[in-house]
Amino acid sequence: MESTTFRTLVFTILAFIFSVTTVSGQTITVRAAFLHDSIRVGDEVPFYLTATYPVNEQVLFPDSTFNFSPLEFRRKEYFPTRSTNTTSYDSVVYYLSSFGIDREQHLSLPVYQLAEKDCTQFNSNRDSILMQQLVPELPDTLRSVPVRASTEYQEVDRQFNFPLFLIGYGVITLLGVILWVLFGEKIRRHYRIKRLRKAHASFLSAFEQQLRAGKTFSVQDTEGALIIWKRYMEQLSPFPYTRMTTPETLRLEKDATLAQSLRSIDAAIYGNATPEQNSLNALKGFADQRFNKKLQEVKNG
Repeated sequence: MESTTFRTLVFTILAFIFSVTTVSGQTITVRAAFLHDSIRVGDEVPFYLTATYPVNEQVLFPDSTFNFSPLEFRRKEYFPTRSTNTTSYDSVVYYLSSFGIDREQHLSLPVYQLAEKDCTQFNSNRDSILMQQLVPELPDTLRSVPVRASTEYQEVDRQFNFPLFLIGYGVITLLGVILWVLFGEKIRRHYRIKRLRKAHASFLSAFEQQLRAGKTFSVQDTEGALIIWKRYMEQLSPFPYTRMTTPETLRLEKDATLAQSLRSIDAAIYGNATPEQNSLNALKGFADQRFNKKLQEVKNG
């Protein structure tokens, strides 16, 4: 609510208007005005509306459902009706707010005279109020931008941000180099170990499958198992085992068990002797030893 001083000012203004207003016949006089010269966006401003009319008439003032555009209704305050022998006087103070951007805003309100079949509208004078500018001068960058009345979405061309892309690319590259310097060797070692274990598992599966090809050991099964073993040994060492004879292999590998197994297998293949399973199992055991040795070399870098 307004202070006592403000209410006294309002009553003084309204009483002055009432005292100087004369009514003849069915004349209804409507007056209105803002009680402030200016307003900031969102603040309340009082706007008074008075009506002087014949004592035998009835009038209605706008309520909260009325369109107060370009301002918005907040609240209102009625003052008691005052009458003489011929004239009545009513007044209301509306408290309004504005969120518009126009420098000067205008408002005029009606009063309705009640009749048996319809109402007669009497409009007040049109008063104005100034919006206080919080940013008195626009930046130069905004002066050249055309203002559009439409608020609909406007498609604009998208520009690729090359500086941001280059910065991001540089940061990612630098992080990649740092990570590779710090952890590159560990990453390479991890994948080498993974490949070694996968290759050894594949060898064991193929070698055992070859041995299970028949219920008895034949020359073909024995020769197939020997070829699988030699190909796997080439993965663990730089020597061409598949192109080497048994004497050449034994000159490289100084292992008595391996020598006995290879001679037994040669006798089965070339001499029609019965192949022995222990000889083939010895090849698999030798491959396991070489795999574990190679695995430790990779782990120890």
